[in-house]
Amino acid sequence: MSIERNILLTPNFRLAEFLHKDSPLPPLPVLENLYRVANRLQVIRDLLGKPITITSGWRTLEHNKAVGGAPNSMHLSGMAVDIVISGMTPKQVQDYLKNWNGGLGYGSTFTHLDIRPTKTRWVY
Repeated sequence: MSIERNILLTPNFRLAEFLHKDSPLPPLPVLENLYRVANRLQVIRDLLGKPITITSGWRTLEHNKAVGGAPNSMHLSGMAVDIVISGMTPKQVQDYLKNWNGGLGYGSTFTHLDIRPTKTRWVY
């Protein structure tokens, strides 16, 4: 089966949104994680009724190093996204998602979400 970058993972999210423009297609385990993340984002989008922009999704090791990502970043396994939600400040997004099960990083211009098995919080 051939996977296309433009394939829909959910009604509102395409695989390409989770990939850097220069990255190859990810391996199957990463694709499975991206599908899980996309479905969690779809729930948020449906509840809020607002578009979500993914500013960073899956990263290759090289891209992660280039952007200064943590060596064990959840982005490397496709389990994380950095997002901006239309019409909401990062603080409003972070307040809305305070009960998120997984990682929630508080940035001044974006919100980091990941699907790690433990509830974890931090500030950039």
